Amino acid sequence: YWIIHDRIDSPNGGQKLDWLFHSPLTLEEYQSGYLSKGSPGVLLLLADRPSNSARRIKSEGMASLAGLPDEKEAFHKINYISFQKTASANAEKNTFGVLVFPFSDKVPELEFHQLKTSPGVVDYEVRQGETTDRLFFSDGKKRIFADGIESDARFLYLQYEAGELKRFSIVGATFCRADGKSLLKEGKRKNAEREY
Repeated sequence: YWIIHDRIDSPNGGQKLDWLFHSPLTLEEYQSGYLSKGSPGVLLLLADRPSNSARRIKSEGMASLAGLPDEKEAFHKINYISFQKTASANAEKNTFGVLVFPFSDKVPELEFHQLKTSPGVVDYEVRQGETTDRLFFSDGKKRIFADGIESDARFLYLQYEAGELKRFSIVGATFCRADGKSLLKEGKRKNAEREY
C-alpha cells in the first residue's frame, strides 16, 4: 500500500482545497473514502481525523487511456474523486492523508487513522488484523513522535504484530528510540531497517 501525505500552506485560509484521484476503475463510496466496484481493485481511504472535515465528491470526465493494457479506445470516460475542504491559516490542519491499498480479489478489512502527535510530526496508523503499522512523517527535528517513540527521523515506519515490534524502517535520522529500544544511534543522518 501507499500513504499519500499532503500538507498545504495557506497563509490566509479560506481557500478551497481539493485532493484528486483519477481512475479507470468504477469507484463507490466506502467508509471514509472509495472502493473500486470489481477486483482486482483499489481501496482509497482518507485518514479519519476528527478535525478533518473533508467532503467527498465523485464525478467523471474524459481521459486518455492510450497505452493501457486491454483498452480498446484512446479516450474514455473515467471516474475521478475528490476530498475537499476549506483551508485554515494553520498549516498543521491543512493535511490530506490518503491510503491507497490495491487488492487482488478480496476487499481488505483494515482501519486507517491519523493519530494526534506533536507539532512537526504526523502519525498515521494502519490496522489489519493483528498487524499495526505506524508511519511518521517529520520535519527532521529531535522530537517525541508519540508515547515511547522519540527520533529526529524524516520518516519512521514501525510494524507491530500482536503488540510486539517486528520491523522498522528509518529515513534520515541520527537516533531513534521506540518501546524502550534504541533502534539507531549515529553521528550523522542515516537510513536503517531491521526485521525481528
